[in-house]
Amino acid sequence: MYCRNCGTYNEEEANYCSECGFLLKDEKIETKKEKSSHQTKEKKPKGNKKSFLSKKHKKSKDKNNRKKDKVKNKEVSKERKSKTGLFVFLLMILLLGSTYYYFNKVTTKEEIAKKYFTDKMSGDPVRMYAYYEVEESPFTTKNMYKKLTEDKREETPEIKSYRIAETKESSDGLTATVTISYRIKGSTQEYTETILLSKKEEKRYLIFDTWELSKNTYKTVSNFKVTVMKDAVLSLEGQKVDKKYIEKSISTDTVDAYVLPALFASNYQAKVDLPYGFSITEEINPNSYIKSKSLLLTKENMPEASKNKLVIKAKEDLKEIYESALAKKEYSEIASLTNPDKIETSLEKEYTNLVENLNQSDTTLNEIKFTDIAIGNTESTKEGYVRSTLRAQYTYTVTYKENEEEKTSTKQGTSSIVLTFTCKDNQFYTIGVENLPNSFRK
Repeated sequence: MYCRNCGTYNEEEANYCSECGFLLKDEKIETKKEKSSHQTKEKKPKGNKKSFLSKKHKKSKDKNNRKKDKVKNKEVSKERKSKTGLFVFLLMILLLGSTYYYFNKVTTKEEIAKKYFTDKMSGDPVRMYAYYEVEESPFTTKNMYKKLTEDKREETPEIKSYRIAETKESSDGLTATVTISYRIKGSTQEYTETILLSKKEEKRYLIFDTWELSKNTYKTVSNFKVTVMKDAVLSLEGQKVDKKYIEKSISTDTVDAYVLPALFASNYQAKVDLPYGFSITEEINPNSYIKSKSLLLTKENMPEASKNKLVIKAKEDLKEIYESALAKKEYSEIASLTNPDKIETSLEKEYTNLVENLNQSDTTLNEIKFTDIAIGNTESTKEGYVRSTLRAQYTYTVTYKENEEEKTSTKQGTSSIVLTFTCKDNQFYTIGVENLPNSFRK
């Protein structure tokens, strides 16, 4: 018979299983129906009965061994899980302990004072930004502060060594002083610096006291006004200023007035991209006394390349005006050369007067050459044109009659001529002129 517990074959007379010791007496009580059922399910093996029983026993034993292996593997797996869990637990304890130790150390009064001391002695102004109370604005950020101070590294003595000499806490526990002793390279003298800290009410990471230095307020200037030409683009230290800062109530048809919320009391490099196709740059220096800056076109801030183009254009157009006047041409014949957009200005009137004066003079102008032109006062007009006063030097040749004898004379002259230009893509076009020389001596 077979054991119901482990499946091992046992002799008919056995009361207990030879493999697992299971009680077999219930196995013996079988109804004829059950025996008949077993007999129909199992065909009687051919051959030797012992050989058949031996094979059955071997199969049963293998099955039992596999069950034992499964039990053993489960026990090994359980043991491994237990060891892994213990390792993870110990690792978490180690990490938590290390984290607590680190944050407890870096949040102490001494560590905060040491960091401030080393930052200060580094001479790097950017490292000191965190210790200032700064009025917030897009122009007072750490990045802007870095741009303004990158060339202003302070010279500080090289520290040979330093130590925490003393820490004192107030009786109420709300403030503390940390004294640091240090030595400078090349000196045996010991110096000290006392740093004041205060304790904040809230805890850091819920369990650590929060100590901080008493911050100094960095000087800023609020509501600084910058005036630029209408539709120009303003930038400070390479950062484009949003047009939302244009104050319409104080702007006009010709200028935009920017009101900037806060600037450092420092020198900013300002750039204005003009509609003319070139830019001007200037420095602005907000402080307690200077609360505004006009960044309109002037002789001083006009780029040299643009000045040179203006001078060349002025020489060309003055030459064209005088040659046309000597040839007694109508203004319409030269208008397209000097004023392609046909803008109504003083040029036509001045040209007509020049022709009339030359015809009525007792001397005859034969030739005029502009030898040198220097730019004087230059500005943008309310119409958006460029108006420049030019100091012009020239030579001229005239003929005249003296005692019925025709004579020729060459002279030099100097005059302040005012020219008005339109400017597109950094190209100048003369549309107005004032003070043209029209009287030439013998």
